[in-house]
Amino acid sequence: MNTRTLSDLLASTLGLDASVLGQGFLSSVAVAVCREAGISDLEDYLRAVVRDEALWRSLVERVVVSETWFFRDAAAFAYLAAFARARPKTAGTPPLRILSAPCATGEEAYSAAICLLETGLPPEAFSIEALDVHHRALDTARSAVYRAHSLRTPITSAQARYLTPKADGTWQVKPVARASVQFRQANMLQPLTFASECGFDIIFCRNLLVYLLPAARTALLTALTRVLAPGGRLLVGPAEAGILREFGLRSTGDPAAFAFSLERRAAVNVPAPPAAETPRATTPARAGIGLAEIRSLGDAGELPAALRLCTSYLQATPQSVEALFLLGTLQEAAGMAMAATQSFRRVLYLEPSHGEALLHLALKHEAQGDHPGAARLRARHPDRVNSRVAAK
Repeated sequence: MNTRTLSDLLASTLGLDASVLGQGFLSSVAVAVCREAGISDLEDYLRAVVRDEALWRSLVERVVVSETWFFRDAAAFAYLAAFARARPKTAGTPPLRILSAPCATGEEAYSAAICLLETGLPPEAFSIEALDVHHRALDTARSAVYRAHSLRTPITSAQARYLTPKADGTWQVKPVARASVQFRQANMLQPLTFASECGFDIIFCRNLLVYLLPAARTALLTALTRVLAPGGRLLVGPAEAGILREFGLRSTGDPAAFAFSLERRAAVNVPAPPAAETPRATTPARAGIGLAEIRSLGDAGELPAALRLCTSYLQATPQSVEALFLLGTLQEAAGMAMAATQSFRRVLYLEPSHGEALLHLALKHEAQGDHPGAARLRARHPDRVNSRVAAK
């Protein structure tokens, strides 16, 4: 089945990159939606879907990935807690504003609420707006009832205080953690979605950019940075840090949180200067060089120097898992996708249960439409294994 016209529709409406989704995935979607609608010809279906809201919703549910869980990538929530604690707490300080977009089934938004409550903030001291295009996912989010699968990351006893176990094995988010969260259906790629918004202190936009076409990425990042408050932070997924660096945003220096600020680098994608002009970049073996310094160079946007230093470090200590993983993240930030994949695979060869490497590779498989492969990698994640053990 020729899916080019379906690809064009998804690109123009959702900004989705068909090459990332994969031809096999698109073909299966085309067959499924036509069968569901009782329409044999894809072209007839596409003419109908633009006029029929029910058909459109069904298509969105087929192509939009809504995979999430409570406290996914715990470092992001630790960053949120630290950000909230450092914020002035005077009588005139406005409530902290958070955006979760896309929010999928709501676990991220509720995790943020629980995190902020745990810092001592009362519900009226913050607000969380959560957006998604997926109607059925939002129904789940508003119900605030979740199965154990959404709790695959072990949570603390303090966090568990905000969840009520139910007789059927599900969990209900307590009213105090729901009070400050508002869900809204919206297509983030539509120009009017953020027209009346401004002043978000923290924006979670994780694991969406990798699925978008370059023009859609630029449009979305332009909109998100416009509504980010001065001093605010944009948090993205592990595979997306390079995209924000290319856009000109600056990492805040926490490599695990993937948080970026509006402060733009003086230059973006500038070729490395000649060796004689860059002493730091051309002395990879200088005494005392460590991974922390190499990581700082990468966070500052000095990727050529960081890559050379990290490579030299590995020549001296080729079995260093930490250095191999850092090399993979630097390669990813520099747009060296294939090299980054190889580095993460080498990490897993040396340490098969390395959680961050497993997540990086899983995201790459998802971006290529290989969801079974991604699921196998996620199943190996130590948090998931621990959650299974705890459930026994």
